[in-house]
Amino acid sequence: MTSKSRFESIAQREIGSGAHRRFDGDRAVIGSLGGAQGTRAAGWAMNTMSTRLLNLGAEDVLLNLHTSHAPARAEWDQSMGQAKQYAREHDLRNLRILVVTDGGGPDALMRTEVAEFYKANRVLVKTAVITASLISRSIVAAIGLVNPHVKAFSPGHVRTALTHLELPPTHASRIVHELDDMQRGLPSVACLTVLKGLATTRGA
Repeated sequence: MTSKSRFESIAQREIGSGAHRRFDGDRAVIGSLGGAQGTRAAGWAMNTMSTRLLNLGAEDVLLNLHTSHAPARAEWDQSMGQAKQYAREHDLRNLRILVVTDGGGPDALMRTEVAEFYKANRVLVKTAVITASLISRSIVAAIGLVNPHVKAFSPGHVRTALTHLELPPTHASRIVHELDDMQRGLPSVACLTVLKGLATTRGA
């Protein structure tokens, strides 16, 4: 399946009838009728979190940007829906997950759903969580009991996080750019602001 058809398939099935869409090459431009600003690639913008599937060649990266608030049920269901759709159509061994958060994250019930997802697919997805929040680190520790490939990193160690995901550090600037685009429609995410500053000073 080509990159274009992969992204089109996931976007069309998971965004649902409440969004309008157009595709430009292998990237989908999604607009939500719910009032949030549209995001590019297979994803959506929400009030407390934004999710986007990004292709980086051999690997696909599911980006999750969280504010300091826990995701609403509908937001979480859409995020998990995209992961489940990917698992049905592609090899989960090619998926990586990168989370940037100010403290928001899955509650106990949502974490149970993550555990069930891993169990059903028999693949533990490599995941990096970039955060300065102790709350987020406690969530990572809880999920780490199920998936030891989930690790937390401080905002100053984005390249180390990419190494954990087995992604070249040269992807750092592309990922930060995508996260910045995902910021639209969300309250300001302080952790992302730090990443942007580091990308500028280091030329990441």
